[in-house]
Amino acid sequence: MKIHHLLIPCLLGSTAVAGEIESIEAIRAAVENEAYRSIELDDAVVRVGRIDRRLRLPACGEALETHPGPGGIRLGRVSIAVRCDGAHPWSLYVPATISVHRSVVVAARPLARGKILTADDLSYKKMELKRASHRYFTDKQALIGRQLTRRVASGAPLRANQARLPVAVKRGMRVIIQSSLPGLRVSMRGKALEEGRVGDRIRVLNSRSGRKLDAVVLAAGKVQIMH
Repeated sequence: MKIHHLLIPCLLGSTAVAGEIESIEAIRAAVENEAYRSIELDDAVVRVGRIDRRLRLPACGEALETHPGPGGIRLGRVSIAVRCDGAHPWSLYVPATISVHRSVVVAARPLARGKILTADDLSYKKMELKRASHRYFTDKQALIGRQLTRRVASGAPLRANQARLPVAVKRGMRVIIQSSLPGLRVSMRGKALEEGRVGDRIRVLNSRSGRKLDAVVLAAGKVQIMH
């Protein structure tokens, strides 16, 4: 069975074999429906790309088949395959852009690199997001206490790679080393051999035994031995 594709020259500006042509509006509607069905986001906005009005595809006579193109359905630019399995089959890919409108955390004023964020530094702004990889914040609480790795302009959204937890343990700092086993919890004094943020793995020195240990930073001046 021969399938006609978008790039076949005879389909541009020619008369369809069946005498009737497929509606561009029907193709656009099929693409839009597939995008909304696949993205599964209530606040998604789909914009179907341009379809050449010179295209003359035979009227399908049955429901158009659609499925995500290479790369699948995600925020940003995508392609969606549209196919007719009727008496005069054809297929083509149609571009579309998918975005969402979300309230994201933005800088309430110009913020300098190294700033430890407070609630007063942050605000919310409704934005159209076209790329999931940007990883914006939607809750102020997730940023309070974090330290900026770069300058942020007033009104600009904050991204995950722009704010990190501040250093909780500095190299040479006196720390409390905790060790927990089932039914037993012991604390001892020690010294940090490396700096680290909460969740980081660092080396510490047990002041009493002189042993070097691997530990996870729990909070400022406090670590947990890794067993």
